[in-house]
Amino acid sequence: MKSEKALLSWVVNLMRRKIWNKHPSKLVKLQEGRVRKPIGHNGRLVYSKQCEHCEDWFREADIQVNHKVNCIKNGISWEELAGICRRMFDVTTNDLECLCKDCHDLVTYTERYGGDINNAKIMKKVIKFDGLPAPQQKEKLLRAGMLPAKTKPLRRKQVEDYLNGKVQK
Repeated sequence: MKSEKALLSWVVNLMRRKIWNKHPSKLVKLQEGRVRKPIGHNGRLVYSKQCEHCEDWFREADIQVNHKVNCIKNGISWEELAGICRRMFDVTTNDLECLCKDCHDLVTYTERYGGDINNAKIMKKVIKFDGLPAPQQKEKLLRAGMLPAKTKPLRRKQVEDYLNGKVQK
């Protein structure tokens, strides 16, 4: 391993993949409230669950189980590992929620970086915009009625301000 932190991250990810995926409370939570609904273009009945945040229906395979209380509160360290294990595995179905992937990503973002869900939605869009090549960024800014800035960081700031409502069209 490169470092102690890399080893600890590997241990925590191993716990997630090998133990958490078979945790009884997680499996019960996935089964609660599932129904057979036609989802998709072909109209076949599939097991579906409702996301507890956006309240849309998704295939059961597209639902993720989230801990309501963040398992990794103070970072990953050997001293914190027992607490992480306790928070990850000592749970009941009441401590968990079923979320679609997008909502789970937003909740995780707010846990890591603070803020609220709306701020997380904006930052996810800014991050996605930041990954575009410069010509596509400029084209999007022009379509939004803005003169594109010359550098990528300035264009990122333009989009962030625009999405936060600081720039008028």
